[in-house]
Amino acid sequence: MRQGMMRSDSTVGMMRGGMSKGMMMGPGGQMGMMSGMRGKMMGMMGSGMGMMGGMMMEPLHSYLRALAHSSGWMAKLDLSDQQKAKLITLRADFLKRKADLQAELQKAKIDLDLLLGKNAPPAKVRQLLEKYYSSKVALQVDAYKTAQQIRSLLTPQQRKVFDASLKAGPCPNCGGRQAASKGMSSIR
Repeated sequence: MRQGMMRSDSTVGMMRGGMSKGMMMGPGGQMGMMSGMRGKMMGMMGSGMGMMGGMMMEPLHSYLRALAHSSGWMAKLDLSDQQKAKLITLRADFLKRKADLQAELQKAKIDLDLLLGKNAPPAKVRQLLEKYYSSKVALQVDAYKTAQQIRSLLTPQQRKVFDASLKAGPCPNCGGRQAASKGMSSIR
């Protein structure tokens, strides 16, 4: 079994001196979480998206969280029908773009995992890392931009509620990652 990879049956419980199931060693001995992939492609160093437990959150996690879990703050806003329709459209459009960007992130992780298994030159690794982090930046900037568009539709009192939702602590439902969209019903 190559360094940085796990068996495809996911039965490997301990690797390299005591790591728990789900942990893996990457090149150079770094420890990280599996990316959630199945089969022979498992083992990328974790996405880092919103990791909890003392690790640094993504800089704009609060914007991603607010857009992923809008039912709480939307219920408190006393929105007009027109505001609600616009917010639903903005959020739905964001979630579609988010899905595309997350697919790009996953593809970059797969490509990087394959490349690392071949002891690739650092320049090629750098190129894939730049692609990966470019998608992460695009996702965060898009979340910020969408939140600003939502904020512009709100009254001053509604903005206070929305802004408070952005200052809330880590989302207990994220579990270290952004919650996946549950379909159009979760947009409303």
